[in-house]
Amino acid sequence: MKSLFWLAIGLLLLLPSNSLAESTSKKSMQDIAYRMAKEYKVPYALVEYMVAGESSWRPKALGDMNQTCKRTGKPIRARGILQLTECYWGHITDVCAFDVACALKVSLPLMAKKETCMREWSTCRRYYRNLALKNGKEYAGVYKTVY
Repeated sequence: MKSLFWLAIGLLLLLPSNSLAESTSKKSMQDIAYRMAKEYKVPYALVEYMVAGESSWRPKALGDMNQTCKRTGKPIRARGILQLTECYWGHITDVCAFDVACALKVSLPLMAKKETCMREWSTCRRYYRNLALKNGKEYAGVYKTVY
């Protein structure tokens, strides 16, 4: 019985940090995102739009399993609040992708530059397209062809 207990503890330690406690509230994630957006000089409205659009603020979200990465031939497997894919973001571990602060830390430098953000995420292109339409300007998108 003791060995089963220690096996369960060991398995828990292998899970991403946000899996250990369901208490990661949307408000606490928004607070982290707000502080980090300020630190990386990224408009919080963009970060909020991106996270809401990519994962609905669900840090353990998985998506795009029905799509195949042309580069690897494997499912794209988008992970975490910003849906970092194994196809394009293969160097990002699941632990990082499913951790709010870590996912933001690797993503915010790319989001800080409009062109890079638009190239990396379709949600970012939608944000800037909607912003341009709201301001009565023409929209010129940048498109990424990775998959």
